[in-house]
Parts: sequence; C-alpha cells; structure tokens
Amino acid sequence: MEVNTIRNRQGLFFIVFYLIAFFFINISGGEVQEGQAEGVMNLRISQIISSTLFFIIPSGLFCRYLRPERNSFLNLDTAPRLMTVGMGLLCMILSFPLADLLSVWNQELVSGGGGAIRDWIQKEASRAERINGVFFSDHSMQGLWMNILVLGGIAAFSEELFFRGLVQETLRKNGLGNWGSVIAAAFIFSAFHLEFNNFLPIFFLGIVLGYLYMLTKNLWVSILGHFFNNTFLLVSLYFDKASNTSTVDDHVSIGWTVGSSVLMILQFYVMRRYVMRFRTQSNK
Repeated sequence: MEVNTIRNRQGLFFIVFYLIAFFFINISGGEVQEGQAEGVMNLRISQIISSTLFFIIPSGLFCRYLRPERNSFLNLDTAPRLMTVGMGLLCMILSFPLADLLSVWNQELVSGGGGAIRDWIQKEASRAERINGVFFSDHSMQGLWMNILVLGGIAAFSEELFFRGLVQETLRKNGLGNWGSVIAAAFIFSAFHLEFNNFLPIFFLGIVLGYLYMLTKNLWVSILGHFFNNTFLLVSLYFDKASNTSTVDDHVSIGWTVGSSVLMILQFYVMRRYVMRFRTQSNK
C-alpha cells in the first residue's frame, strides 16, 4: 500500500475516533444558568476554550503529524482574491431565503408527537435556547461586539478549520469524491451543533460552505462566508431583542425562495467560471 494511502487511512481513523469521542462529550454538556454578567463572560470564555481545544488544536496536530503537506493541507497559506470573496458572500446572501424555508419545515417536522428521540431533540433545543439566552442577556453594544468576536469570528474560524479543512478534505482523499465529501462533512457539521430543530438549515449552510471551499480550494473563503452568516444572525437577534420584535417569518414566500435559489445557483456558476479562468491563467 502506498504511503499516501496509508496516511489517508490513518487520517480517516483519527477523524472517526475523534468525532465519536467529541459527540459523546458534547451531548453530556452541563446545564446553563441564565442572566448574570459573570455567566455571560464565563460562557464566552468557555466557548473560546472549547473552540481551541476541540477544533483548532486537533486540526493543527493532525496536519503536523499525519499529513506530509503539513499546514498547506488546510489551504490557509494563500489569501483569496477580493472578487472571489465578494462572489462567495453574494452566494451566502442568496442562500438565506432557502435556509429560512428549511428552518420552518424543520420546526414542523420536530414539533408535536412524542417518543424518546423527539423528547431528546426538544431537550437539546431547549438547552441551545438557554445558551443563546445567556449570550444575549448582555444588551449592550459591547456585548454585541463580544458575541461577534466569539460566535462570529472564533467559531467560524475553528469550525471551518475542522469541518471543511480537516473532515471534508480527509473524506475526499479517502475516495468519497468532491460532492460526497461536501455532503458528508455538512451532515456531520449539522449533527455536532446538536440543534436538531434547525438541523436542515445548518446542513444546508454546511453544503454551501463546503462547495465554496471545494470550488476555491481556499479555506479563507468559507471562513469569511461562515463569519458573515453568523454575524448577520447575531446582529438580527440583537436588534430583535432590543425592539422586542422578531425577524423570523413562519410564512416564507415560496416564490421569493425559488427565485433567490435560482439566482444563487447562477451566481455559483458565474463564480465557478471566474475561479477556473483565474486558475488556468495562473498555471500558464
């Protein structure tokens, strides 16, 4: 067996073992107390530590000891072109209506009924709501900027480093192919959020980010797309809390969703042609 094949298998074993261990650690998380300023700061610090320990450090160790490419395996060594980033962000914006529709469908799927699995899903959803409640119990502008730093910046960087740079790339190198690795990594990405009342929109977000990474071969593009998505949600939720209103609409326009989805696909096509043309010129 070739050395690269052995390293790919070792990497896959590492990923599977780590994902199983981390999943059980994640579902055994403790209860969250709402309200106190100390609780908000402690939760932010905990988020930074967990992102570093569970995503950033394992990705770095994996590249250092299991990949001959070392850090270049994560495709972080080249700054993306500004036009590429702009096109990627436009794709993210056009994906929002479909993500909203998937969220509504997801809520309908998990609401009502009974059973142990449904009860567990509702329990995890309530836990996620309590965590969000703690983050947004600080109504100051400083609190918003801190949330953008922690939940927007650090979360986007660490999760893309792990789920796209490490998981998706490892699955691709083990024969799953481009689209197979994108979909599998997006599924794992959504499952590990343990927000099964929002599983479909997070899964869809993972596919969009995964395709951006697959298309550009540059992790910074998906990191910036993820950061933009998270920051948009954080700012929206902040002003919802401040005005006691909601920007969430349970009656999503199908026509608007279909139209934006078509535009998103067309934008991906234009972006792909641009990236391929630039890549061809660079190889001459």
